[in-house]
Amino acid sequence: MAAKILLVEDEAELRENLSEILEINGFEVQACGSAASALEMLPHTDVDLIISDVMMPGMDGYEFLEKVRSQSDLVNVPFIFLTARVAKEDARKGMLGGAEDYLTKPIYEEDLIAAVNAIIRRRSERMQWLDKKIYSIVHSERNIKYHELRTPLFGILSILDYLVQTASEEMGSPENKELLKMALKSAERLNRSLTKITLFQEVSQTNAPLEIIRSLKESIEETVNKLEISPRVRFFGSDSSFRMNAEQWQFVVTELFENALKFSVADSNISIFLDAGLLTMKNKQNYLPENLAVEIKPFTQINREYFEQQGLGLGLFLSQHYLRSCGGDLAAYTDSKGDFIVEIRLNPEI
Repeated sequence: MAAKILLVEDEAELRENLSEILEINGFEVQACGSAASALEMLPHTDVDLIISDVMMPGMDGYEFLEKVRSQSDLVNVPFIFLTARVAKEDARKGMLGGAEDYLTKPIYEEDLIAAVNAIIRRRSERMQWLDKKIYSIVHSERNIKYHELRTPLFGILSILDYLVQTASEEMGSPENKELLKMALKSAERLNRSLTKITLFQEVSQTNAPLEIIRSLKESIEETVNKLEISPRVRFFGSDSSFRMNAEQWQFVVTELFENALKFSVADSNISIFLDAGLLTMKNKQNYLPENLAVEIKPFTQINREYFEQQGLGLGLFLSQHYLRSCGGDLAAYTDSKGDFIVEIRLNPEI
């Protein structure tokens, strides 16, 4: 899938020329005429690389870079500066701020494309290196006890949850209350990640007892109600029973809905198709390319070379493992319309 580039250049003619060069070479480009408009766009779009002019009216490239780096979800996005000249002190200032390269005007096509390809490749290599390091540490003889990290986290979660539930006018401004909610969500996300790592460490020891789950639909509705997303979920087909460990099944269903909510088109429906021994979940998304078969492996995220996703990429792997351990299976892909589909084969009650 094409890397997405945000181009920030106040000169209209140069902006159009650079956009055309990048698009001809297979990149997806969004162009802005000012740093201010780019900052407004960034929260609503996926960006794999930012190319920005240095000298711009209102907010120059250095200030723009500083504001981008202040946002946690953008801190690792590569940055290329365009400038009429590069003094030693200017280059140092940009590099210290996190820029990866400078291109001096006039910009030549071969120099631009070579710089972009090099940075995208280095970023991909860094992400792959990091994935391997994490995988190596988790599998090392040190056998990190993640539950030891979760113990103090429980205390933080309890305090944050109490503060959010009891927040009153004495707590200060609405902005402070919103910060409390954001802190709670971040702590909950960290707790889920640590939980999945613990489950992954124990995955070879999994021997959970199977039980009969009488109603496939009701077991899914239980999670839907907890997530408070009933209006978005549509059921089709006939209910059935199956055999699986109930706790592991709830993990699978929760993981599927959390992924669907994270990457689906806003306010779109999530369709659930039920059949004897088969469940298919479908949701609309604009994140992945059409006709993509998802490779499910631990510490591997879909299109990681171009996208920074939240999480560790363990959810689908654990879900597939739990299903296979009781005679089922899981596969994920995008269809010709770009809809994301997860197919689950279940072990029917005999």
